[in-house]
Formats: sequence, C-alpha cells, structure tokens
Amino acid sequence: MEISFVGCSEAKIIKTDYSEIQKLGFCKSNIFGGNKKNQLCFNFVRNWNKARIQLSFKPISKVYSSDKTMVERCLPEDQVQLFVGLPLDAVSDCNSINHVRAIKVGLKALKLLGCEGVEVPVWWGIVEKEAMGKYEWSGYLALVKMVQDMGLKLRVSLCFHGSKQVPLPLWISQIGEVQPDIFFSDRSGKRYKECLSFGVDNLLVLDGRSPMQVYQGFLESFKSTFSDFMGSTITVSQHNSCSLDLKKKMLFLMRISVCLVLTV
Repeated sequence: MEISFVGCSEAKIIKTDYSEIQKLGFCKSNIFGGNKKNQLCFNFVRNWNKARIQLSFKPISKVYSSDKTMVERCLPEDQVQLFVGLPLDAVSDCNSINHVRAIKVGLKALKLLGCEGVEVPVWWGIVEKEAMGKYEWSGYLALVKMVQDMGLKLRVSLCFHGSKQVPLPLWISQIGEVQPDIFFSDRSGKRYKECLSFGVDNLLVLDGRSPMQVYQGFLESFKSTFSDFMGSTITVSQHNSCSLDLKKKMLFLMRISVCLVLTV
C-alpha cells in the first residue's frame, strides 16, 4: 500500500526529506510481520530528536476528545481528505479478493490513522472477462462491503485498458487476433494490445457493437450494481482542453480514468 502524510495547521514542517522520514522510524516496524515492504512504524518518538526536522507548534484553546483521529483534529479550513491506494491486484483475475486478511488489517490501521478512505482500480478485463455484456462484480462487491464495514470511503478508477497483470477481456483479444487494427500500432507496425485504438471508437468492430457502446454498457452496469453504496458526492476527473468537443472529452475521461467517490 502507498501512504501519504497529512498536513495540519497545528504544525509547520520546515525541512524534510526521505532520509529524515526514515530517521523518524516511519519505514521500520513489525506491524505487518516480517515483510519489510509492508512495514509501518508508530514508535518514532525515540528517534524524533535525532532527525533534522523542525516543528513550530501553536497553542489552541479548544479541547478535543481523545478518540478523535488525526484528520478530525485539524482545523476545518486545513483539513485534508487522505485516500490510500490499495494494490492494483486487490481483486484477482479470478474475481476474488487477494490477501483478504492483510487488506482487513491494513484497512483497520488506515482508519485508526484518520484516513478518509482507499482507492482501487476496477479492471474491464476482470469484470467483463468472458463475454460481451456478461458482467461479474462479485470480487469488487466483496471489497466494497469490506471497506464499508471499516467505516471508510472508496474512490474507484474504472480502467478500460490492460496491464501486465490484468489484460483486456478475453473476447476482445480473440477479436483482435482476427482484426489487429482495433489496437494501437507504432510507426513500425508493432501492435499495442493493451488498449483499443481511438480510431475504432464508433466503428462496429466488436461483434456488431462499437467500443463506445460497450463502454456505455459497462458504466451502466457499474451504476446499477453499486447504486446502494453511492453517496451524494460523485467526482469525475476533469481535464481542461478547449480544443476537444464534448464527445471527445467524455471519451477521454472514460478511456483513461473515471474516478468516483463512493460514500460507503
């Protein structure tokens, strides 16, 4: 998991770098077992005086209850909503949650740290893997319910491209074997088979349907499946470009990343 630091009006950090963070002990602990890649530290007080970090504290008159988290103790105007990225393979290619126990422990720790929520990619190649219009949301539904039980929010990125771990849907790859022009290609003619070409967006190249129609069906299925979890706040990535018309802007948002915040 990736974690960031929260800025608060009660303290002003004058100078810091990664080596100083290490001195404070944020990267050394046994909380997650023997795997050093997943370690996080809370016992940094003993190393605080050795680090070259200066803090300036201001007195406060308001008394806060001891059970409030770090983010809640920040002044409203300075409050930062911190979302931590879950592993890209949090939901496996088989539509099940990877490392369930580790994710549960991590979510609990993030809640105690005062994080607002977590972020996870939703892969087209997992949900609509077998056939066009056949959606399987079970893995992501289980993950959303897990996040809900911890009292956190969830930010979702809908990914219509592939990766080394998660390729495009199988039926897309099969069509690509017959019609390789649906994929991007470079000047030498080499195909990039992890994303459909923009040039075929409105062409009926996917068994009588266009990629835009397929994307629309995916989004509608997502909306109906997770409607019970959606709160009043839904945010979509905004990209300023006066040269793009509305349709191209929608395409760009859909293709690259559609970010939603689910209040769960």
